[in-house]
Amino acid sequence: MSVVADILAVGIVSPAPGSQEEALAELAAGTQNFIRHPEFIGADGVPQTGGYVEGCLTERDVIARLAYLFHTAYSECIARLPADTPPDARWRLFFALPEWLGRVEGLRTKFLQTMRGLNLTRIRKVDFHFGEKTAGFAAYQAACQALEEEDNVLVACVDSFVAPAILDARALKGLAHVQDDPYSVIPAEAGTVMLLGRPDAGSSVPVSRMRPVSLGNEAEQLDDSDRGVLGFGLVECIRAALGELAHGSEPGCLISDSNGERHRAEELGVVLANFAGDYPVLAEPEIPALAIGDVGAATAGLFAAIVPHLAALKTPHVLITGSENDGARAAMVVDQVR
Repeated sequence: MSVVADILAVGIVSPAPGSQEEALAELAAGTQNFIRHPEFIGADGVPQTGGYVEGCLTERDVIARLAYLFHTAYSECIARLPADTPPDARWRLFFALPEWLGRVEGLRTKFLQTMRGLNLTRIRKVDFHFGEKTAGFAAYQAACQALEEEDNVLVACVDSFVAPAILDARALKGLAHVQDDPYSVIPAEAGTVMLLGRPDAGSSVPVSRMRPVSLGNEAEQLDDSDRGVLGFGLVECIRAALGELAHGSEPGCLISDSNGERHRAEELGVVLANFAGDYPVLAEPEIPALAIGDVGAATAGLFAAIVPHLAALKTPHVLITGSENDGARAAMVVDQVR
């Protein structure tokens, strides 16, 4: 089992506007970051829903966008390191990225070449984790395991659905504005970088505390026409994650990666049916996708970054979950530190 980890510094990029604190406050409050932009008129004459995309005018290639998100979040994380951090410290990085980047060799090679051109003086080694929603959870699990031998590690979670080919294709169909405008109907992207440390490794006051990650699989196949109900794989992950709490402790909130897909609503319903009786607070989950869209492999990092900014929690223990179409499931508890 992985060790408990302190989150010591955080850097983020997200569709929410403002400084890091302002953006996280917006995300924690569930503020809607989609707008009806007057210049977005669809084929049916109806104004289209859009959201602001940071750096869209200069970083329009999808590989460049991933590198931009990572380097921006990395730089902000480094700027927020605890005061007692050794100036020459270099750490291992556990990096969660979209599944297609690991699968398409040419794109992966291009991304690695782009990475080599960045100023990453604090990184001594990189471990990649490619996937969808659970990639970040897997990266956190591996990072926590590494903390059994190291004092500190970095974890990055990055994904982007903002690509010129997609924007242009939608513009041709009257569904979006041109790529030269920083507004896009596909704002769903995020980048987070965090410095983790063992609670017993130093005197730095943590931003929040991460409990061990639970990874699993859904037995039912999404594309099987004769399948049963989806959800029991995630139920088992949640049960294991909540098992890391002290006896009698309860979660204070659920942040779910559920989105508008029908099978995700089915899965969330099974989760609530299994846990809402014992933990009524879980019956009203926070669903960030409703405010900023689906952020893919950046899910775990962004959700963990939101935790310290959630207000009026009954307990400081926040449950976050992730699910992929291939059956992978994940859950973990992140604690507010008061």
